[in-house]
Amino acid sequence: MTKSKSKKLCLATTYNGTMLFYREMCTILRRNGWNVTLLAGGELEKFKSYQFCSDRQVFVPQLVRKPKPLIDFLCLCRLLVFFVFNRFDLVYVASPKAGLLVNLAARLTGHRVLYSIIGRAYEDFKGPKRAVYTLMERVSCLCARRVVAITPSLCQAILKDKCCPAKKLTQIHLRPGRQEELARFDPAQYSREQVEELRARYNVPLDATLLLFVGRLCRDKGVRELVKAFVELQKTNENLYLIMVGKDDDPNRLMGEQTWNELENNARIIRTGLMPREAVPLFYCACDIFVCPTYREARSAVGIEAARLERPVVLTDAVGARDSLIDGQTGIMVPTRQVEPLVAALQRLIDSPQLRRQMGRAGRQFVLDTIKRTPDAVIVNFIETVAGVAPRGQEYRFDA
Repeated sequence: MTKSKSKKLCLATTYNGTMLFYREMCTILRRNGWNVTLLAGGELEKFKSYQFCSDRQVFVPQLVRKPKPLIDFLCLCRLLVFFVFNRFDLVYVASPKAGLLVNLAARLTGHRVLYSIIGRAYEDFKGPKRAVYTLMERVSCLCARRVVAITPSLCQAILKDKCCPAKKLTQIHLRPGRQEELARFDPAQYSREQVEELRARYNVPLDATLLLFVGRLCRDKGVRELVKAFVELQKTNENLYLIMVGKDDDPNRLMGEQTWNELENNARIIRTGLMPREAVPLFYCACDIFVCPTYREARSAVGIEAARLERPVVLTDAVGARDSLIDGQTGIMVPTRQVEPLVAALQRLIDSPQLRRQMGRAGRQFVLDTIKRTPDAVIVNFIETVAGVAPRGQEYRFDA
């Protein structure tokens, strides 16, 4: 009996840390007969750790996030050679820079390409710089057989900028959370004693109002505006604290010396550094208000996590982030880059524990009702349809 030929997928991304979000998808595909190759730049040691969810790993150090013309040209040449000698049923590209270089190389060598837009680095750019990045996105979409986005507002933004025709664009979530991870975001899993112990560990009084931020500490996450808002709120709220969970990601100190001075010297601002994923849910449970004034997102995963644990959220109206709450019901939406509306929203929640509880309960229900895990069978069917290997008559219906 002849053994059936294995279907081959190449998952490509600029920063290999992004692979973390796709490990479950890779596991699902491998269980269904797919051979998965991971291709990425980033940190070599971290890249090696993804062997458990793939059959092969290809590290491309020239694949970097920021535009570097000479390095990008060399990277494109290397990718062209790679795809000439390595054939795949589908090349799945999951980051903007890879979207340009990998999409081009894969398309020029006759591969089918699936491009996942998981965020737009140029979301808040203006003028010629935005025009250049929009053109790059259009080229990336042109090279792809199918383009996917995970939120309605991201789909709308893509269409508005004419990056991709509507017939090629699909809204679907191909990054399913693992069941054990989803189970962690249940408030019933955490006791009052655990919350008290965490607050005591960081010297936050039990009667204090605690704000929480989870994410990279950088300008794009709105940290500069958050710090300014917190300093303003401290003037009238003596028992107010802010915990920031995430790594410092501002090597050039673009947030400004004033912001960094507060981060390093304000006794009520507590930076934990990067924490293990399994440790983060308890921080949500220990806080009173979750806040993330980000400039751009594919979808605010942290906002959804906070809501799942019954915490009111303050998010911006940025593309992607706005899909993670119902303004006035599960949290409060504020404009990006503006401090005064952020101060007003936080003060409103600080003043009303009842409103916080009401929004928290509504937020959990909103997430349970609307944020669904994509079934394994749907993910496999979608991938196989784009790759052209789905059983005849069982193809994914893009118009459904």
